[in-house]
Amino acid sequence: MKQPDPVKRILVVEDNEDVRKIVTVYLGSNGYEILEAADGLEGLKMAQEERPDVILFDVLLPRLDGIEALKRLRNTPWGADVPVIMMSAVLQSKDLVTETARLNVSFYLQKPFQVRNLLEKVRQATKPTARARPSARPGLSGNDLFGDLTETNGRSVRSEVEEIPELGELEEYPFPLIVHELFAQSITCKLRIVSGTTEKRIYFLNGLSVYAESSIPAETLGAHLVDKGRLTAKQHATALVEMHRTGKRFGEVVLKQQLLGPHELFEELESHLIHKVVSTFEWKTGKFKIEHGDSWKDDIIIARMPAGRIILDGVLKFWSSKEIFERMQVDTKSETFLLEESRYSQADLSLSIREVKILRLVKKKATINDIVAQIGDLDAVLATLYALFLMERVGFMIGSSSGQKAVTLSGDEPIEYPQTGKIATRDETANQFLAEYIKYRTADYFNLLGVKRDASAEEITKAFKERQRRYHPDTLVNTDRGLVHERIEELFVRIHTAHQTLINPEARERYIEQLDEEEKKSLPASQDKTGQHKTRSRKDRHEILFEDGFSFLRNGDFARALPLLKQAEELENRPRYSAYRIWTAYLVAPRKMSAHTEKDLTALFKKNPELALTAYLLGNYYLREKKTNRAEKLFEKALEIDPQNIDAARQLRILRMRQQTETSGLLDIFKKK
Repeated sequence: MKQPDPVKRILVVEDNEDVRKIVTVYLGSNGYEILEAADGLEGLKMAQEERPDVILFDVLLPRLDGIEALKRLRNTPWGADVPVIMMSAVLQSKDLVTETARLNVSFYLQKPFQVRNLLEKVRQATKPTARARPSARPGLSGNDLFGDLTETNGRSVRSEVEEIPELGELEEYPFPLIVHELFAQSITCKLRIVSGTTEKRIYFLNGLSVYAESSIPAETLGAHLVDKGRLTAKQHATALVEMHRTGKRFGEVVLKQQLLGPHELFEELESHLIHKVVSTFEWKTGKFKIEHGDSWKDDIIIARMPAGRIILDGVLKFWSSKEIFERMQVDTKSETFLLEESRYSQADLSLSIREVKILRLVKKKATINDIVAQIGDLDAVLATLYALFLMERVGFMIGSSSGQKAVTLSGDEPIEYPQTGKIATRDETANQFLAEYIKYRTADYFNLLGVKRDASAEEITKAFKERQRRYHPDTLVNTDRGLVHERIEELFVRIHTAHQTLINPEARERYIEQLDEEEKKSLPASQDKTGQHKTRSRKDRHEILFEDGFSFLRNGDFARALPLLKQAEELENRPRYSAYRIWTAYLVAPRKMSAHTEKDLTALFKKNPELALTAYLLGNYYLREKKTNRAEKLFEKALEIDPQNIDAARQLRILRMRQQTETSGLLDIFKKK
């Protein structure tokens, strides 16, 4: 009689108690025996005594960091071959892989990671034939993204298969999975899909679909404009006649006949492109080809297509509950649970009220049947859950057993500040962290840790631990994953560097000498006529404020950008700061700020006639206000001041489409019927 396999023992070395608890509970509920350690030295000691089957090392650990602990482990006879999974929140993946290249790491997981991905890595690491292999992109393995669902230990998870090939069949790699995979790996390419006698070409830039072409007559621009009610059937027919008579493109004719303005036409172009991508989700059979590279980039007008929303809309519209059942083998009586984090931001998803309600029910551990009973639409519920599952936001539990609790590392609950006890929303928490980052980014190591120059080693270590708890990247799982994460991870690494420097008497002495020398050098240049010193940190701070505000503006978060740009302008009255502050205020409240925006930008341009940016922003203002003649003149002025102003050139190209004689990406969109 075959003996049952022995229970595998997993050692989790992680200093963050919350993360360690989540990992241990989740792995323990899947049949593993769990050992825990809170620092590198404790982890090494436990590994030697307990001889685990797999070790999970965090990179930044107290007393002995994960990389150094791994080096010592590999130098022992008993630890030379034990599988190791590295977890990192602050190091760039390429740095981590490079530094551990010869240390036989089985897998890397970039925080925040998904607990199901962790489970899959542990399972692979404990296989008898498992071989250690470094991943080029820790935590973003394409192997996690494709494949049918297989039932394991009562849960449904994706089985590992090869990454998406350059040539393939839609039956094997459905279109929703392809879109997610390209987004997840931030791939730039042209995707060609052929189904029967029809063909589509979809262009991806850094994982986002930005342009699309279709051979389907019903997906021409003219048909789209009629369907949207922007053109009547008579106007459409007249434009077609003119198009065939003159040989011009359909969009050129629409502009020439003044059926639409340039700005309106561009908005409809984006809507048209999104429609062509979404309609591709209907294709369940056919062949695809991925052509990597961006040689096409200069020949198109890039459109804004939110990746997550496209997947949701496509699956909701074209995937039936029957097809989802066949692919997922899901039991409607099973429980569902939220995964800890997703690559898609809230802006990417743009969830509807119904979708938000579905997610709330999922978080309450409602079964699919329970969700359908409250929503009233099985197709919509399954399609939403399936789309979110593909995007690694929702997981399915099949044949759930009692006593096993689903675990999540994220959610929409309020967050409690550890220092004040104040309850805050996600945005408030993110703003708080960002403000603290700005405060400490340029501070010297003593101010960063809040200690005096003559502080004892004990005082420095105590202050370091307090800062470490406050700014550990794992505390950010409930805030946005972009700018704030990057800044706090940078600050966290700086805190570690400060501690390592100040705890060493010789290193601290050298650092103090360096500070004194820099202060002496800065004195002559930092005195004004009154003899008062202008601190270098004040100058740095306005630049940091502007940089962060501009990042929010570029990402479409106008409300968070505005106060930062205002603060930058108050500290340093630069025309560039003023221009972006005025423009952002208009974007926050267009109706309220319209008159002020025109007046303020005009005055700023008269005062700074050499600033092309102001002319460009003023042109954008008139374009939004449908004053195209004024807009065109200002874009021309911006190019006259700065011939390299790409943004102004792009806007002019749109406004002058009917005069364009050479082939351009924008004209290529206007297909003849």
